[in-house]
Amino acid sequence: VVLARLSVAMDPPVPTADPNPGWTRAPWSGVVQPPASASSAAMMPPPPPRPRAPSAGDEEVHGRFHRAALFQPADISAYFDESADVRVGAGDVFRVRTARGSPRGRGRASIAVLCLHGCALSGASFALFARRLADRGGENFRVDAMDLRGHGSTRTADDRDLSLDTMARDVADVCARLYRDDDDATNDDGNTNVRVVLVGHSMGGAVAARVAQLDLARNLRGVVVIDVVEGTALASVRGEAMRAAVASRAAKTFATIGDAVEWCVRVARTTSNVESARVATAHALVPTRGNAQNGGDGARGWTWRVDAAKTSAHWEGWYEGMGERFLRARCAKLLVLAGTDRLDDALTVAQMQGKFQTVLFPNAGHAVHEDEPERCAEAVLGFAARYASDLT
Repeated sequence: VVLARLSVAMDPPVPTADPNPGWTRAPWSGVVQPPASASSAAMMPPPPPRPRAPSAGDEEVHGRFHRAALFQPADISAYFDESADVRVGAGDVFRVRTARGSPRGRGRASIAVLCLHGCALSGASFALFARRLADRGGENFRVDAMDLRGHGSTRTADDRDLSLDTMARDVADVCARLYRDDDDATNDDGNTNVRVVLVGHSMGGAVAARVAQLDLARNLRGVVVIDVVEGTALASVRGEAMRAAVASRAAKTFATIGDAVEWCVRVARTTSNVESARVATAHALVPTRGNAQNGGDGARGWTWRVDAAKTSAHWEGWYEGMGERFLRARCAKLLVLAGTDRLDDALTVAQMQGKFQTVLFPNAGHAVHEDEPERCAEAVLGFAARYASDLT
């Protein structure tokens, strides 16, 4: 009995709640210990030895290994089921990648979502978003992401003509060819019955709004603009900070594609989603002149396909009047933003009047569809199902 009482006295009190749990604290942290004595000290195990501080050699080896694995380019075919070159006009060729709903494969899609990327990017920036949206939409869904003029793998007679109306006409031509050739469901006049929803990010959002305003795409049921509004966009492109950032980007070259992926995530912070950067970055790059001879693995490496600084003559044309173009579109409208601070006065008033829907993603950056592909896909799916279904 005496021994039992003694052992109870030796037990430590019940630990209080750790105010800062997690792997950063030692496992015994926060546990109140009994007063030290000769017997109790002998019963307590010594703390584990401190880990050996890594040497400079260890850091170099481990850092090189982890960077290579973390930023390794990913295969885009894991996200898109098809890749096609759509020919329009006198020989312009637009690269379009397609993610189809489950079960994967060519089917009779009744809803098509066409994604338009931002400046100096490519359709590959929608890879994660497209895969998730197609899988959730099912066999009636297809999600297409095109490389706009002068970007990605698209080749046109004049890649430098990035005026708003030229790109809007490109999108209309691709829609006419893409969906007419897709399924057997066509009207008597030969036009497709596939209902179209345009999704545009940044520059692509301005193009989508122009296509919607002019009603250039047949069976257009909705337009989704991702994180771009006229007031804040114009203020940004007219500022010195934007021009300085674009100039510093244009001067960058990379030894490997993995280095470019790391730069996008850690330095430029174009997206916080490493997976998206691994898929998309390679499709915004071209081999440098000294590297093109051997397929892109030479010492001089890679550079950006689009020098964003050289597109500056078009910036104001993309965004000036965009708010009115968006509001005048006769289809359903959805504005996806990273925060309410993006809204300018005109759109704030229109939003309060119920002229369009708004979805906010406060934890995302400018590339909302890359940072939050799951939630962004859910928002667009709900919008498309409501306004582009068979019942509408």
